[in-house]
Amino acid sequence: MRKLWLFALVLAMLGGAIGCDSGGDEDTGPTDAEVFVGNWRLTQLVLTGPDGSQDVTALLLTLAGITVDIDFESSTFAIDVNMTDSMSTFAGTYNVNETQKTVTLTSSDFTAPVTIQYMIDSNNQITLETADVALFIDLTGFDPTTLGQVDSITLVIQRTG
Repeated sequence: MRKLWLFALVLAMLGGAIGCDSGGDEDTGPTDAEVFVGNWRLTQLVLTGPDGSQDVTALLLTLAGITVDIDFESSTFAIDVNMTDSMSTFAGTYNVNETQKTVTLTSSDFTAPVTIQYMIDSNNQITLETADVALFIDLTGFDPTTLGQVDSITLVIQRTG
């Protein structure tokens, strides 16, 4: 009987040891704000209007030779827009609101702070969506409304480094 009791005690102790965690919180991965930090490049551009969506990636990024690079630091950003004959840089601060899934860009280059919806597709790709056509015109010099009514602009950025 004593051996059975000792055996049961050892099993209980082993079960308790196996069931206990190390006392630390589980790693839930990086926060959204941490995912934003790094270097990114615009890889896809989709305009959406009443007649549906139009992917203009090839038109603007390939044919026109426009590249848009974004560098997010811990609270600041720099957007470099390279065109075949010129380059523009926009800089300022940003804030990620994880509850609302928005990122707000503030810069003296913009008439007002710009709030953009985001969706993190992976640690290496983020989809941004905005109805702020004026921001897009400021950044690229291209007015997408020349292609028709634009209700929203979707930008996909991928990590470059």
